[in-house]
Amino acid sequence: MLVETLDDILSALPLAPVLACQTSTVIDTQTPARPDHNDHPLLRALGDAPTALDLVIERSGLDVANAMAELTALELDGRVARCTDGRYQRLWL
Repeated sequence: MLVETLDDILSALPLAPVLACQTSTVIDTQTPARPDHNDHPLLRALGDAPTALDLVIERSGLDVANAMAELTALELDGRVARCTDGRYQRLWL
């Protein structure tokens, strides 16, 4: 059998009857509001220049585990960048 479309593949799979029985799901396509991180202790601990991790943790008052988790979240949110030498820098949006 020559496959030409996605429907050809789906019809050959045993999941096709199961998928046909499922109810439709409404997906919320609105972008969630970005949390306001401006008052975050890690952002207050970071300056414009790259800052060593130990100093960031000391200034923030957070323990190492929480500071690392929060730095990762802030990095994923585009608020913080990790430099190649391991220091962290605040990104201004």
